[in-house]
Amino acid sequence: MNRRAFRAFLVGAACFISLALSPSAQAFDCDPDEKILRPNWMSTFGQNTDKQVIYGFAQTKPQRRQSLSDITQLLKNNAMADLALNIQSNVSSNISTELSLDGDKVSERTTIQSAAQSSLSISALSDTRDFVDTSKCMVFTRVSLQRTDVPYVLAMSKLRQFKKALTSQTISLEELAQLPDLLQDLAFASETASPTTRQQFNAAQSDLRRLSDTVRDFEITLRAAQLRTLVGTPRQKRDFLKNLLSLLEAKSSPLSAEDRANKQNAQSLLSSLENVVGSQLTAVSWGPSSPAVQMALSGFFDERTQAYWRPNALPEATPNTQSLAEVAQRYELKSALFIEVTTLQKRQYGITEVDITLELNYFNPSNGASVKREKLAGRAIGRNLNDEIIADRIIAILDDKL
Repeated sequence: MNRRAFRAFLVGAACFISLALSPSAQAFDCDPDEKILRPNWMSTFGQNTDKQVIYGFAQTKPQRRQSLSDITQLLKNNAMADLALNIQSNVSSNISTELSLDGDKVSERTTIQSAAQSSLSISALSDTRDFVDTSKCMVFTRVSLQRTDVPYVLAMSKLRQFKKALTSQTISLEELAQLPDLLQDLAFASETASPTTRQQFNAAQSDLRRLSDTVRDFEITLRAAQLRTLVGTPRQKRDFLKNLLSLLEAKSSPLSAEDRANKQNAQSLLSSLENVVGSQLTAVSWGPSSPAVQMALSGFFDERTQAYWRPNALPEATPNTQSLAEVAQRYELKSALFIEVTTLQKRQYGITEVDITLELNYFNPSNGASVKREKLAGRAIGRNLNDEIIADRIIAILDDKL
């Protein structure tokens, strides 16, 4: 445990522990002739062999004119620091007892070992003793903690660190996601803790619920801030949006105007992903052609969204099977269709004829392997053929097939 951890421990302990030490502010006086009866607990001072309790010890020789209250406060802090070290030593030496066999698997029941590396906030001291030995000009202090309370103390310490990061708003979405596990560890530790500690846990339920609400609201804030620059795979984006909407739905109070706007935005973004990612839809695109043909093909497939999905944009400036495959893979689609449109125009006796060839290439996006190739042919004839008429004929050819 480093100095920073000790400092956090001492500050936390001072906030949560009120020890019954003498409030006297008088200067400490030594009296070598005074007969002092040593209390029984002093016979084991410095020892930590009790199977039920872990102790922390401290002793000092007071300075001249130093008040007893100053002395006992210093000793209290030192004893709690010693207790923290003893707790860490106990956890490290007995970590094997936290392992349980499940068939051929070894599973760790709690994260107590990693928790032992953090600073401690002790609120479950079971007994505190101090002894003023004026005959030897020494003051002794002993603080104690039930061994069954150690997992709870460690779990609470990690939770307090979490709350500190939350208060300072230096916490990420990944770190916010740790709260359910932290609460579960705390609840698990309380089951085997002392009756007093279990009472503390039960009394803290309203505070823990408020903490969960605070974390939910802060997570909403963080997620909403990312809506405009949402990154990741389509599935990751979909899950992100679902989580945000779930958090908004969990708010019991009426949503604010900002929350309602975020909800509407998330729902709009989600609708473009929800029915596509991992679905049975066929991704479809086509090669370069006239604007009229492009518009006609877009309208044709937009009316067939139950079977086809048309990406709004492809990675390459000129669409091809590779660029379509990349997008289809990202959306976890298993089939794709790329259409090549070819037209050959000729004019005879004032009549224009346009031969139309549509090459349909069905392929597997994951490896680019062609599943089926098919050619469709047709012709447009007329004196005043234009791109719109040709586009209508192309759609008629597709309509007969698809």
